[in-house]
Amino acid sequence: MTISNLINFIDRHTNNGAIYPNEPWGEEVGVKEEGIAFVRSFSTGDWLALRNLNLKEKSNFWIECLIHLLDEAYTEEARQMIINIALTGTEENFFDAMECIRSFRRDVDIYTWLKLKNRASQISSSRLNNKSNNC
Repeated sequence: MTISNLINFIDRHTNNGAIYPNEPWGEEVGVKEEGIAFVRSFSTGDWLALRNLNLKEKSNFWIECLIHLLDEAYTEEARQMIINIALTGTEENFFDAMECIRSFRRDVDIYTWLKLKNRASQISSSRLNNKSNNC
């Protein structure tokens, strides 16, 4: 199954999320292309399995690598998954995903864009509350 291959691929590359280079994939273009090929070969079942994967168990760097592969795959399903990560992931995942979403902002429907803006507001409020509690 392709989703298992992608998970194992990212796990190997990130040592299960323990490796934190400056940039996902670094200079390893061939490695990145292999990951993109996995994403592009996804079936409908693979996309469903990816959406149902408990990403909260994965490190932020692992998710960042996934986001970059999805963005480079440049498919509608990949874009929808990036949006899903932005809406359901950690704050860091949100910002990583939003960097990619900006490139296809015009293709995002208004309802989804409003949900993303709402999530951004929630994150901002949370950060402000945390700041005021620490002072």
